[in-house]
Amino acid sequence: MEHPLKIYKRDQKTVKKIPRSYLKEVKTKGDPESVAAAVKSLQETGCTYFEVVDQGNQKKTTYTMGIFCKNYKVKTYKIQG
Repeated sequence: MEHPLKIYKRDQKTVKKIPRSYLKEVKTKGDPESVAAAVKSLQETGCTYFEVVDQGNQKKTTYTMGIFCKNYKVKTYKIQG
């Protein structure tokens, strides 16, 4: 059984007048082509932080917008557990 890829983007919500950050799942089909299209779309819209989680290979790739809002810093982590 193949594990689908999932994308989460950082969103903010105000709770009791205090802004809170949380990760919201982005709807995709889970295949690499649709995930690549969603990553490109998130980069074009200027999302400051999002991550792609691959449960099959146990890897998480994070995309963080740089200081000058032009480039993304990409890091890949191994998921423990």
